[in-house]
Amino acid sequence: MKTMHCCVSIDWFREKYPDGGELTGGLGRDGKSMSGQEVLDYLDGLEGRGYDYIPGCDNIDDRGHCAGHES
Repeated sequence: MKTMHCCVSIDWFREKYPDGGELTGGLGRDGKSMSGQEVLDYLDGLEGRGYDYIPGCDNIDDRGHCAGHES
């Protein structure tokens, strides 16, 4: 059986939180808290790598989306 992580679009996140918000629960795989500017910098870095999604795991495709996991 193949399962997948739910991934959030970078465009959606930027639309919903134009100032980056402030994350106390973390974003992405490391789960660290970030200020609004740190979030925006993080998203810029992801887009710089060609990602359209915020990766939620280590098994991602070239767009940053979860590529699935066999269970």
